[in-house]
Amino acid sequence: FGAGFYVILHALSSFQAETTLPPDPDVAAKHHLRDVDPRFHGDSGPLVKSYAAHYSIGTLHDPLIDTFRNLDVPINYDAVRANDGNKLGFTSTFTTVDSRTATRTGSGKSYLEPNADRKNLVVLTGATVTRVTFLKGSSPLKATGIEFLRGEKTYHVAIAKEVLLAAGRSLWHRKTPDATVDPTVALNLTGTFQTPQILELSGIGNKDILSKHAIETIIVGPTIREIDPKHETLDGAQQPERVARAQELLLSKKGPLSSAPSVIFAFLNAKTFASNAQIGQWKQEVQITASAVPQGLKKRLEKQTEWFVNESSVEGELMLIAGFLPSTGIKPPSDMAHYMTIVSTLMHPLSRGSVHIASADPTAPPAIDPKYLTHPQDLQMSLSLLKLTLKVFETKPLADDVRGLVAPSPDQAATDEGLIEHIKNSCSCVFHPVGTASMLPREDGGVVDPQLRVYGTANLRVVSASSSPVHVMIKAECTTCQVDASILPMQLSAHTQGTVYALAEKAADIIKGL
Repeated sequence: FGAGFYVILHALSSFQAETTLPPDPDVAAKHHLRDVDPRFHGDSGPLVKSYAAHYSIGTLHDPLIDTFRNLDVPINYDAVRANDGNKLGFTSTFTTVDSRTATRTGSGKSYLEPNADRKNLVVLTGATVTRVTFLKGSSPLKATGIEFLRGEKTYHVAIAKEVLLAAGRSLWHRKTPDATVDPTVALNLTGTFQTPQILELSGIGNKDILSKHAIETIIVGPTIREIDPKHETLDGAQQPERVARAQELLLSKKGPLSSAPSVIFAFLNAKTFASNAQIGQWKQEVQITASAVPQGLKKRLEKQTEWFVNESSVEGELMLIAGFLPSTGIKPPSDMAHYMTIVSTLMHPLSRGSVHIASADPTAPPAIDPKYLTHPQDLQMSLSLLKLTLKVFETKPLADDVRGLVAPSPDQAATDEGLIEHIKNSCSCVFHPVGTASMLPREDGGVVDPQLRVYGTANLRVVSASSSPVHVMIKAECTTCQVDASILPMQLSAHTQGTVYALAEKAADIIKGL
């Protein structure tokens, strides 16, 4: 993937851009939390993070620990504490929540608000970038400014040094008389989707695609079960009296509203949910597929087959949620029962999608085709992971509290064909899209170099998830939060949020010449 990526990846381990709060002693004792290692977790950075002050999984935590032990899944208490790269096993995670105030933290509150009064910082809302402008005939191409829309007027801002592209916006879809789009749902576009759109609108991209829109090319280039109601779950959100109680607890910075809905995960290598024969078959099938794709993609597929047999590589994830989690094709129940959802997530799917401009109109969303499950091995790997998920519910001591299977249905769970139907009907992603402006050698399909510059330009850099050349993680159940990852050339074997902050810090150093 080029030496530049590995240099940046190594540098990430040195960033401590956070203030890490210690866990509440009672919560720590109840949920087996350990003090963090100060070598890996900051104590004076702008972003506040903490262990959850409330675990919605509640009294199910200990039965889950014993259940995963019985399935030979290790309990990894140090996955977060030590942060040494070993994510394998059943573990808890930090949240970007200030446990002192029970409020969510983020880049806006941690980075923007403290610096909003700077004289050299202007935040312009309600504006849409239409393109980057360049000095014609320059080599490499020199960016001269950006054009943007605000209201019905187009503006051009000249730049003195360089353009940093980290695009993203929310688009509200209005429902027309013959449309089926829900007008209350916003389409949130991260840099992974908007960055290539702006590059293509600026004339950087595939000539065949750009010419269709009269743009001059300047650079070519879940499983859910009902459980015993003695366990507290998030299903109480349906009951007014329990909502009122949760709101009361929030006043004292406690209870389910003070924390994230899920902080318990199991990270698995392929051997945990597949036999050696299955893994060998997956590897063989991918090698056959790789022989017919471009060289850059072939390298990435070959790397992924190495991960299949690497017992330290995370290939699957189970996200545990105390409650019914609605998803594509799965309707919430109308009763007041208690439920538990386990989201089965394939960490490194093999299918590859695309994103390109749909028109020359910069206000129109790009054409996004994720192509989920188009690689046949993704379906087979998802099937194996889903079978393990079912086995979790069937294993003691958790099995003692399980009353019945909801999704997939018992009939679907009885056969591979039924489970495959469930996967196809409920599959979505976890919104970690990457790879549309990859940091790779140019000959391998790369768009940016190790300094984040777009190949062929002198002063246009990309700082967004689009620089990661692999892909989204596929899951069989639910939709989770949006994360913008940035310049990584491969999808992570973990969640991307922490790495995003480190990448932003590293990008700032690169821009400053440090």
